[in-house]
Amino acid sequence: MSNIDNTVESVTDTPVVDGQVDANAETGEAFEAEPREYFAWDEYADKPVKLTVDGEEIEVPLSEALSGYQRQADYTRKTQELAEQRRQVQFAAALQEALQNDPASTVELLSQHYGVNQNQHLKRMSFWTQWRSSTANLSLGFKHLNRRRQCEN
Repeated sequence: MSNIDNTVESVTDTPVVDGQVDANAETGEAFEAEPREYFAWDEYADKPVKLTVDGEEIEVPLSEALSGYQRQADYTRKTQELAEQRRQVQFAAALQEALQNDPASTVELLSQHYGVNQNQHLKRMSFWTQWRSSTANLSLGFKHLNRRRQCEN
């Protein structure tokens, strides 16, 4: 067996732009893209174009072809929104059914899934219940004081 030495003496990485070697890269000049020219479709809105729809070639005005594209994009967006809403409703229905069938296990599963400690939640609920009760008592106290002042005047 012979010992073959396959070496590459130099490798240059020349940038390729749009399938063409960038001539500016070799000279070190900065590459500036030429501004794009856009087709003024509204000037040709009534010109016929050929399209293939369901395997059949049809001819429609350019404006109708563009309108069809816009309708398709709108339809796709609305269909995706509807699918998300359907998923949310299915989740809510499944949650409602689980709560009706086994409320304790469902609440425990939800608290585990969402990282809620039920004891902390109960303490918070107790705090808010006490707070509401104390503010209600305070409100009654203020009403009582106002009535007293009115009677004194």
